Amino acid sequence: KLLAKQGYFSNESKKKERTVFLSDFSYSIGSHNKEGESAELIALLQTPFMNNAKDLQLAALSGLADGMEKSGSRIAADSLLINRLKNFDAGHSKEIKEVIERINKLREVLIKQ
Repeated sequence: KLLAKQGYFSNESKKKERTVFLSDFSYSIGSHNKEGESAELIALLQTPFMNNAKDLQLAALSGLADGMEKSGSRIAADSLLINRLKNFDAGHSKEIKEVIERINKLREVLIKQ
């Protein structure tokens, strides 16, 4: 949230750097699987600025999914994450919907373990 407030993600001249950073940061969140963190990331991706930055959304969601997959650790049945993913899915590109579907599948598999 701090970086978004400081305008880090709105700097067009550093588009590649911010995309890579957000992907790596999201990977870290996904691999640690702390309850509530993934839901907070999804909330950040739903802010007005990020809604217009589909490349950043895709990078963050892909990083989150990759981190969750790599971790393999159990994921708590986080109802806030489930609701935010449902709300996020509406009206997005095919690529974003595919990554959200991947996150949901990973979440379901890792809950059952």
